[in-house]
Amino acid sequence: MNPGWESGFTQFGVAPAYDGPSATKPTGALATDWFDGGTRSAKFTFTTYGSVRPFGAFAGTLARTGMQPGRTYTVSAMMRFEPTAALGSGDSPEQPNIAWTLEAQGPFGEGTFAVGTAIPMRAWVGRQVFQFTIPEDATEASLSLDTQFYSMRAGNLWVDSITLEEGVSDGSYFDGASPGYAWSGTANASATVPSMVPVAGIPMPPVRWTKARAFVLAGRTYTLSAWTTGTTYPLTYQETGNPAYSMPAPVGGLSQTTFTPTVSRVMTLTRPAGRVVSGVRIHEGAADGTFYPSEGTPTRVAVTDPGRTYQLVTGTQTLTDYDVELKEIGVQGNF
Repeated sequence: MNPGWESGFTQFGVAPAYDGPSATKPTGALATDWFDGGTRSAKFTFTTYGSVRPFGAFAGTLARTGMQPGRTYTVSAMMRFEPTAALGSGDSPEQPNIAWTLEAQGPFGEGTFAVGTAIPMRAWVGRQVFQFTIPEDATEASLSLDTQFYSMRAGNLWVDSITLEEGVSDGSYFDGASPGYAWSGTANASATVPSMVPVAGIPMPPVRWTKARAFVLAGRTYTLSAWTTGTTYPLTYQETGNPAYSMPAPVGGLSQTTFTPTVSRVMTLTRPAGRVVSGVRIHEGAADGTFYPSEGTPTRVAVTDPGRTYQLVTGTQTLTDYDVELKEIGVQGNF
């Protein structure tokens, strides 16, 4: 995929396709007069009703994109619309104009199965997010940006920062210029990779959640650990019904705090906006100087070694094979 159009006028290796009256189909090209990120975007011109398929022609879309029948996906893009003609008689500036549309082909032919929220007929800038499920019996399916009425308003539509994800998502976009991430090569023209934070010699991507929760038991001692690239506390923690506390400033990237609840209750962890944090862990016991990385629900890790023949060496990736048992001690939060 080429989400920012920085590597040419293609997505998944093919150019956009267009449908509509033969003489007045939409047209498109790379543009530098507006973009959401990087240095360019795709600019499509609509003169009358029609559609743009950013991921190429209808045929072959599933194979190109990897989408599969029966599964749910989210597509999103940052868009800008500028009209180039007056409103038609009786039209309203808020009237639906262009929207993400799912078309699929099944045993009984091709049809429209879902339509997203439409861009209005007035000047508009925003992120358009469309969640859809491909029919289980579909033999082909395609995504397009379609005009919604024959009385559509002619204009230019810029499209940039595209995402296509399996599952239900808010369509948030990130790339190598986003906090916690980096470009693997040339800026705006290479893959996005996590900006790793070293933990015990093992690089880990930063967590993306804002809040996480774990259930803690009364009278037990716990240690909360987190790694950060900053110099201030990485997280706040709060037992239900009690005030929130900040973790201490990190030492060598690691912040740890120990607590003993007086009542069994939920512990909520909150990552302040902009903080780059990785390897969040809650373990039972005092700070022990060892650390097991995890992303998501905190876990405790046990190694089965009845013969006592293996040694666990932290700080390297040349570990002997183990049978590892993971037990959830947290309640999944907003990841």
